[in-house]
Amino acid sequence: MIPLAPMIEPKSVAGWVRACTRTSARQPWRVLAVTAIVLVSAWAYASQLKLKTDFLQLLPSESGAAQRFRSAVERRRGSASTLLVMIESDNNSLAQRFIDAVEADVTKLPKDLVGAVEHGPNESRAFFEKYRWIFAKESDLEQTACELEAARARATPGYIELDEPCAVSNANQSSATSGLQPTPTPARAPNPLPNGKHSALRDFQARAEAEIKIHDVFPTGYFRSEDGRTYTLVIRSPSTGFGDAAGERLMRAVEAIADHRRNALGLPKTAVGFTGDIPNALADVQALRDDITIVSGVAILLIFGSIIAFFRSAFSLLHIGIAVLTGTGIAFATAMAAFGHLNNATAFLGSIIFGNGINYGIVYMARYRERRGLGDGVEEALTDAATTCLTATWLAALAASGAYAALMSTSFRGFSEFGLIGGVGMVACWCATFLVVPASISALERVLGKKERPARVVVRAPVAHAIGKLTRNFPRSILLVAGALAVLAALPLPHYLKDPWEYNFGNLGSISSSKHGAGRWSSRSDQVFKSRGSPQLILADDVNEVTELADQVKRADQKITGGRTIDRVETIYDMLGGPPDVVTRKLKLLGEIREHIDHVEKHLDDEERAIATRWRPPEYLRLITPKDLPAQLRDRFTEKDGRVGTSVFVYLSPHVSQSQGHNLLQISDVFASLHQKDGKAVPNAARATVFAEMIRSMERDAPRATLVAFFIVIVACLLVERRVRGVVAVLGSLVCGVLWTVGGAAWLDVRLKFLNFVALPLTFGIGVEYAINLYERIRAENGDVTAGVRSVGGAVILCSLTTTFGYGALLFADNQALRSFGRYAIAGELSCITTALLVMPAALALFAKSRRPT
Repeated sequence: MIPLAPMIEPKSVAGWVRACTRTSARQPWRVLAVTAIVLVSAWAYASQLKLKTDFLQLLPSESGAAQRFRSAVERRRGSASTLLVMIESDNNSLAQRFIDAVEADVTKLPKDLVGAVEHGPNESRAFFEKYRWIFAKESDLEQTACELEAARARATPGYIELDEPCAVSNANQSSATSGLQPTPTPARAPNPLPNGKHSALRDFQARAEAEIKIHDVFPTGYFRSEDGRTYTLVIRSPSTGFGDAAGERLMRAVEAIADHRRNALGLPKTAVGFTGDIPNALADVQALRDDITIVSGVAILLIFGSIIAFFRSAFSLLHIGIAVLTGTGIAFATAMAAFGHLNNATAFLGSIIFGNGINYGIVYMARYRERRGLGDGVEEALTDAATTCLTATWLAALAASGAYAALMSTSFRGFSEFGLIGGVGMVACWCATFLVVPASISALERVLGKKERPARVVVRAPVAHAIGKLTRNFPRSILLVAGALAVLAALPLPHYLKDPWEYNFGNLGSISSSKHGAGRWSSRSDQVFKSRGSPQLILADDVNEVTELADQVKRADQKITGGRTIDRVETIYDMLGGPPDVVTRKLKLLGEIREHIDHVEKHLDDEERAIATRWRPPEYLRLITPKDLPAQLRDRFTEKDGRVGTSVFVYLSPHVSQSQGHNLLQISDVFASLHQKDGKAVPNAARATVFAEMIRSMERDAPRATLVAFFIVIVACLLVERRVRGVVAVLGSLVCGVLWTVGGAAWLDVRLKFLNFVALPLTFGIGVEYAINLYERIRAENGDVTAGVRSVGGAVILCSLTTTFGYGALLFADNQALRSFGRYAIAGELSCITTALLVMPAALALFAKSRRPT
């Protein structure tokens, strides 16, 4: 509707509004019947909206990070995300029975929900035990073969030892683990024989056992913490783990199973918990859903109560409520037609649209009651209210709608969808107010026989009257204080605006989850697995590329972070003892070791003979393949199309927090730098890259949306107001209010988040609305500041109060991002209402005094 504004002259607009008002007043029942049809149809259609809480829904469709993540998830068979069932108990037997029972039930769930279930590394332990020799480092095998050869020579009659040929270990030999940097061989343990000579067999045993411990960190066969109190069941799922529907279905099913088994064993409820990708995401989703109900309910109650208290009539709520419900319904029906869903950012828009959209009805109703109190008839009072409030409310609607619409200039879908719904809602609420309110008032007056005569509540508002007198009598003092506050607010802005963003994701999620839910159990999980979170998954096109891909990860980490981010990289070759060429060399060395042991065994004492018996490489050792892996291991490296070995798992350093945005950006840079042989980016299911993309979208889109919103507000003021004094007064009030808001945030170090930054563009629309209503009423009172503020000041204060209630209800939310949005928006609201009520009228009063002849 903005492009049409220049083509419509103000006189013709006023004439059109008067005609519509008279039609509504004279045919109220027809208008209300049409309104009822629109209202019911819009909300019935909007009721089909689904809540999509998957964080991937917020990212731009062209986002490379999102595309790579989806590609990796689509290729994987069943381990894209994790759900961990945890139990804390001092009774090990009871804990194991619980884990076993839950595992048996979970394995019966549909395969589209569950990819794999693991209570511990039983199969893996048996596999590594059977092939334990192959997992020794190649350099260790060379050292052992050399030392055993020397021992064999020493056992030969007449041997003379001239030097120690195996004294220097070959630390630069390639590691048994493909993709990792060569690891120096540990210092040789002092295991001398009784005659003072060194024992090669004892060295071999020590080195081999140390290497086996890398794979055998859970000797009990269960994923259990070192203190023995916490047991974990790992469930791997094909879902994205970002709050998608499949993950939620799995979570609900596992919760039911766990509750059943917990009750059957008589375990306390607090002993069992859930964490992992799926529960962590769903904890925020559930908190958001609960917040929607709480926020909307609290906001509506506060708004309705304040309207009834101000107008001292429940009928006023009926008139205004029908209009704003119709406008809000149209907004959400538009969302249904455009998107078919709400996301994490738009889910709570109802209370905000309601709190903002109701302002037009408040101003309209206040003017109507004022004219009725002065003796005007119903139709006369309605027509006067419509024409008097037209310019101010229309500009307010355009400015607010434009501020919302500015968010559509962003590529971040969470913002752009927010902008469309809010923008349509503002215009729809204005149109509904000017069409429905006259009809509902006229209909009620007819029903009551025109007996209702409201008191002149607005005209006699003591607060508004006092503010009007204050601005008229002390304009210089008010402007001096306002100017001083503006200068003070501007002082920290240069430093603040260089980097105003919040990078701590720990300040964005659910408070209850971090204290009692998935967040709390997540820290226990880190203690069990000695890692921070789940490994990040990247995918090669072919198993022959994984070694180079693993090396790319290490090189990129070294270049970008100085090697501090990546703890280790795991490929299928880590499960096979190394790449085929490395294992082939190991098998040759193991053959030599076996031969040497057979020759020196008769010269060994009982203890060394026992070591030789255990560690003599058996004849069955061979080159193992992925088919030899136990199913538990093989499935982790298998794609949906049957390809095995293309998965590479990257474990992040336990010392690097994944809730810190700067770390996420660096981790994302590491993965973004990985490329296949054909130059294409490597698909990955690294959650860090998704959250990093959210940060980049915020940094890229927030300044753009803010500037576009400010530009739209300026254009709307020029098109609708068309008076230089009015434009300067309104925009001056707005700029002052925004400066106070941002400056206050800078002083208090309140950081902008991916959600609360939206409060800035919306503040532009709000700041214009209050200022233009006051300016137009002062102008209608021939420049009398006191009369103008007294006439509409009470209504404007009520408008601010209802909007504040809409935002203030967010403070009851469990989600920290919503709370932050509420605080920032309230700060903008209070700043803008203060400048509109005090600063702008004071400036107008001072200007009027300077124009009077002396």
